[in-house]
Amino acid sequence: MAEGASYVLSVGAITDPGTDTRTGYSIDWGDGTVQAFTLAQWTAANGSFSHVYADGVGSGSLRTVVVTATDEDGSRDTEKRQRAIAGEGTPVHEKSRIRYFLADRRAPTMPPMNPLRQTERSAVRRHPERGSDDRALAHAILDEALVCHLGYVHDGAPVVIPTAFVRVGEALIVHGAPGARSLRALAAGAAVCCTVTLTDGLVLARSAMHHSMNYRAVVAFGVAREITDPDEKRAVLHALVEKIHPGRGAVARPPDARELAATAVLAIPLDEASVKVRAGGPLDRAEDLTWPCDAGVIPLTLQRGAFIPLG
Repeated sequence: MAEGASYVLSVGAITDPGTDTRTGYSIDWGDGTVQAFTLAQWTAANGSFSHVYADGVGSGSLRTVVVTATDEDGSRDTEKRQRAIAGEGTPVHEKSRIRYFLADRRAPTMPPMNPLRQTERSAVRRHPERGSDDRALAHAILDEALVCHLGYVHDGAPVVIPTAFVRVGEALIVHGAPGARSLRALAAGAAVCCTVTLTDGLVLARSAMHHSMNYRAVVAFGVAREITDPDEKRAVLHALVEKIHPGRGAVARPPDARELAATAVLAIPLDEASVKVRAGGPLDRAEDLTWPCDAGVIPLTLQRGAFIPLG
């Protein structure tokens, strides 16, 4: 590969003979850069990972790329591949395929997760190959997202409200003022559709028709349960604060009895639901491949900035 060139690593299928759930992945590019991936991020990448080696590393230098997979019991498996760094010149776009096997180091300690319940309304119909009932994948998407949208019917008309949420076990927790129209409707038993979307990239095709986005989404249907027990309320609100900023729940003053009474908290079951993921490049028609414009993906990420103290 050439200095300053994009090196593309294609990772093949991962097989675990046991029932453990894979929990994370990492790629050590051999130049001091180590990338860590959640299950959702790894899935969205669709097996394609790129890295640019900086100029000045020296012609003929070797870099060992190490891919590591970790499952829920802490077992790891790695695959290594060496690549030489060429001197400056025409950039080289390389591909390497690694297929590796994640072996069980001990008997599994947890049963596999039950799949999400698929129904007539929850099953993915458009591009069903992008749909999934993988509960672990749904967990990963929900745990990364900060906002959900609650859809319900009020006085015969659809209403969709964005709100913060947190996943606690197999429920999505939302909160707000007891007088809020949406929470009153859901607490009274209105059917709800909760959607969560993460946008991972803008897909630029050669034809206007085939522009798209890469995304990860969860859609859940059900009837919410109002949480009235003070201890349960405190626990799920603490989880929400922790999601907003990990560690914050340990330093912020917890809600007092009056604040708890002034907050409605609802739990939406994660049962009848589905996942949909789009990853990869544009899907241009064959006759458009020679059209004189670029095609590719613009990655999008959500990053936390530096804390700004305000007294």
